Amino acid sequence: MLLFNGLLLGVIGMACHLSGMSIKLWEFVAPHGVLELPAILDTLRNLPPPMRDDPRLDFYEPKVADFSNDFKRDESAAARAVEKARARGAKLLLARGLEQQCRAFRDLGQFKQANEACENAENIFAVAGDRNAVAMVLLTWGAVFHYQGDYDNAMQRNDEALLVFRDVGNIRGVSAAINFKASLLSEQGDLQGALDAYREALSTAREVGSRVNVAIVQLNTADVLQEKGDLEAAKSTYAEAGATLHEQGVKNGHPLIGTAQVLWQEGELAKAKEILVTEALPMIHPTGNKSFLGEAYLALGKVLAAQGNLPQARENYQQAINLAKTMAAKTTVALYQLPLAQEMVQQGQATEAITTVKQAQDEFEHGGNVNYQLRPAGILAQALLAAGSIGEAKTTVSRARPLLPKIQSPAARLQYRIAEGEVLTAAGQPTKTIDMLRPAIAEASKLRLVNLEFRARLAFG
Repeated sequence: MLLFNGLLLGVIGMACHLSGMSIKLWEFVAPHGVLELPAILDTLRNLPPPMRDDPRLDFYEPKVADFSNDFKRDESAAARAVEKARARGAKLLLARGLEQQCRAFRDLGQFKQANEACENAENIFAVAGDRNAVAMVLLTWGAVFHYQGDYDNAMQRNDEALLVFRDVGNIRGVSAAINFKASLLSEQGDLQGALDAYREALSTAREVGSRVNVAIVQLNTADVLQEKGDLEAAKSTYAEAGATLHEQGVKNGHPLIGTAQVLWQEGELAKAKEILVTEALPMIHPTGNKSFLGEAYLALGKVLAAQGNLPQARENYQQAINLAKTMAAKTTVALYQLPLAQEMVQQGQATEAITTVKQAQDEFEHGGNVNYQLRPAGILAQALLAAGSIGEAKTTVSRARPLLPKIQSPAARLQYRIAEGEVLTAAGQPTKTIDMLRPAIAEASKLRLVNLEFRARLAFG
């Protein structure tokens, strides 16, 4: 049966390839046949030569590995496809293999190799005159820069890709580029712009008809909804997208991590911990996805810290930071350092906390996300208070105050207000503290940000 299916798949695959439709075919096959396709490919490899040596067998295997987030297998298969295509002089297949290799290197945090693979793939497609393929590589390449926190280069390549996709009428490409643009806007603090872009991306994804792509856009939308403080909408969107990915056989830790983060903000700590420990981490570990693994450890650290288990919280924060460092993701490292610094303050290690948060602060100053620039100021002020430096703490919050009107994230605003209230209390100005924190407490309560509401009440002293 596997041989018969494999032969049929090979015939259909060749026909689609000759008609220029192979990408559409495998976008359909991979999510639906993710469990059977590896066995079919193994059967095809046992056929007599030259069929078993066709580089396309190794090229299509990464499609399956990509859907299951098995990035180690993804890179190995792409490398085989590249080697065989190069030996045969099949330049277009070589370029496609290089692009897939670029994706795998990106996901494994090997950015130097990813840049080289993308550059070589783009050059080959450009010489061949395949504009659509060039745009696909640019989109992939933009994601490599994004993983490194280089938003300018990421947006530049994405905008170039979007123009080409619109020009050639590739609606799938348009949807992917708009989705990526929204992610970049979100990470630079423009939450409303990101939400508007995601809505456009969701519309085009539904037009394409890919349930997996729709789910991915929904997950990104849920992240923005969570950042904007709409926790109920975020939670329901995570659930809908997660159910779709599960039905399609796609292993993706994003819905579970996002749901746990919402529960943490709502104060549902036991539920959040259970999801992360029993579902998210066991799913992500076998895939080798360092990005999702780091996010899961970070989320678990926050839950443990809220439960008062500071030693284990630190252990999880440090694991997340170590993973980000192996990926050379400097912005991510800085983000992960902030909750670690907060934990250090709680543990009475003010000097270490000040050093840690200043390291993060230096990194954020090079980026364009005002949310990222505001958050370290509040934590640094708290660390300075713990060290007895009230004057420096007051200066720190005063310098950051002009950023407030630009902040679209309620959580970021509230965290700053709490720190400012703590500084005023320490400076002997309880009346000003009350006047400032009452509206902050009301906002946190309205948005069901339980942890922040609790911290705001504590700040009264």
